[in-house]
Amino acid sequence: MENQCIQEKKIDLDELLNSNKYDIDHIIPQSKIKDDSFNNIVLVEKEIYS
Repeated sequence: MENQCIQEKKIDLDELLNSNKYDIDHIIPQSKIKDDSFNNIVLVEKEIYS
């Protein structure tokens, strides 16, 4: 399985680990539910989802 963001773009693992380009976002906002599990988070590009 390749590392991809929610938009199906390939993610460079070195870039992921050594830059500030990506962030973790919640699928269901934490204001609605306090679920911080892996089932409720996705990796997103900060530039797109800020």
